[in-house]
Amino acid sequence: AKDGSLAGLVTLFPEIEFRDVPREIVFIIDRSGSMGFGRDHTGKTQMESAREALMLFLRALPASCTFNIIGFGSSHSSLFPTSQPYNDHTLNQATRYAASMASDMGGTEILKPLKHALSGSNKNMPRQVFVLTDGQVSNESAVFDCVRAGSAMGARTFCLGLGGGVSHHLVEGIARAGKGTAAFVTSGGDAEELHVKVLAQLKQALQPSLDNVSVRWNFPTSPPAPLVD
Repeated sequence: AKDGSLAGLVTLFPEIEFRDVPREIVFIIDRSGSMGFGRDHTGKTQMESAREALMLFLRALPASCTFNIIGFGSSHSSLFPTSQPYNDHTLNQATRYAASMASDMGGTEILKPLKHALSGSNKNMPRQVFVLTDGQVSNESAVFDCVRAGSAMGARTFCLGLGGGVSHHLVEGIARAGKGTAAFVTSGGDAEELHVKVLAQLKQALQPSLDNVSVRWNFPTSPPAPLVD
């Protein structure tokens, strides 16, 4: 600078090692009637997109996880009573469930399945929740509060919006409250778009989440001694 002062820019890339922590992964799948109405440019319904997305998720899960699937509409039901270890047997059961999913469960009541999925969350077993929906709800504030409470107990919630009629406020609000990410598959989307967005969300969910990060600078408390010629 003109006054003789100097400034420098330092970029640091810290090396952080994370332990491989087993995770619990819960899928909440919208099976309301509207999932069978909308069709994309290929003639595929939102329900068919949800089946395809769930299949992609299931095939890419890490072997160390436990998982469960909750279908919801006016009511909700789980594939397993509690989350089960990921193995050939449970994967076959989940694959059959995904293939048989239909939009036959009534309206879009998302709050109760979210409460069920997030109850009992604990920080020793990170829980990652994925919501797949095409819907809109009237109790968004209660939904966000529920997700936020689960987040406080160590859960993270991700949301995949399907179709052109999905509420962006709902999908993005769930992801924001749950410290996850939001993604959308539009009515004009294709299989490649779905594949990319599903795997990107899963990759983000499996990465460690950092909270309350602080940086400590260990500068000397006294100025260095002058150089002697």
